[in-house]
Amino acid sequence: MKHVKLVVFATILLAFSSIAQAANVSALVENAEKSATSLSVMQFLETGAVVDVGSGGTIVLSYLRSCIREEISGGQVTIGERQSSITGGLVVREKVNCDSDQYVLTQEQSNESGATAFRANPDGDPVVTVYGTRPIFLFEKTPEAMTIERRDIRGKLIMLRPSQPVFDLSASAVSLVPGGTYNVTVEGRSVTVLVDRSARGSHVSAVSRLVRF
Repeated sequence: MKHVKLVVFATILLAFSSIAQAANVSALVENAEKSATSLSVMQFLETGAVVDVGSGGTIVLSYLRSCIREEISGGQVTIGERQSSITGGLVVREKVNCDSDQYVLTQEQSNESGATAFRANPDGDPVVTVYGTRPIFLFEKTPEAMTIERRDIRGKLIMLRPSQPVFDLSASAVSLVPGGTYNVTVEGRSVTVLVDRSARGSHVSAVSRLVRF
């Protein structure tokens, strides 16, 4: 299991550069088996990209803006803004919980590479809702440290030292509480993280746990 996690973290790190640099990223690869086009778990795909799944291949995609999760078997897939177009294959779609507001860009922001629009709380911090108790944090570069502080009730300050720009709390002993409100701070920048009351600790889609800094 540890080996699998290390492989996932390595691929997630390689994939992060694309989402940090491209404003038209729309889908996330959650799983890929025997796909004719080489794909990595946690790879981000841009609108218009074409994926050859091939006979006997399967992939699972999650769309960042629509929260649509697709299980695709065979055929050729063209990545759209909110869902895929499939030729010669089969697809099963379902709606999952995710905070799509992280990926909604204004026209002005869409002209800036990697720009992101967020909701903001009264303090001015971006607000992101997650549906798993162990979020995945995406940073522009590896921070020296990050702090997590419970905001809705008094709690101890948690300090962590991420080892890479993509940090999954599943790799630590830290688990957030369903229904909790947290202030996450990295190098002077803060994001308010709301943990949905129905959040689970396992078997949660990655797109349901993403927090972009």
